[in-house]
Amino acid sequence: MFTFKPGLLCCAPLAFQVTVDNTGHKKPVFDCKPLQVLWERFPDQYTPKNTIMLDDLRRNYVLNPQNGLVIRPFKRALTTGAADRELLRLKAYFLKIAHLETLEGLDHARWERYARKEIQELEDAHDAARGAGHGGGGTPS
Repeated sequence: MFTFKPGLLCCAPLAFQVTVDNTGHKKPVFDCKPLQVLWERFPDQYTPKNTIMLDDLRRNYVLNPQNGLVIRPFKRALTTGAADRELLRLKAYFLKIAHLETLEGLDHARWERYARKEIQELEDAHDAARGAGHGGGGTPS
């Protein structure tokens, strides 16, 4: 049986340049993150069955499309950071899939739809907690 072991591994330095030839003409070159390197280096910890890579650029998953989950970019942190809900939504999704024996059959492109109910519950609880922290009025003065 699969045991869910939450963990976080940042692997930004594992970017490799890839050349794609889809037209026979100019070949674009871009960086991607091959999870195979991680799986070969830590085979007892990470496999295609238990690995999800989060990034705001779909091209970073070109070598491992099944294991990529596209997230919204975090921009303008100082002006919109308090309104950012991406991590809260991801938490709901990860809690929903934590019991699965393998992640291989999931369609991460539809992750928000798959966990819609759980996302709404977490957002409602988050909003209620923020409102309660400000005298129950919602927006602080």
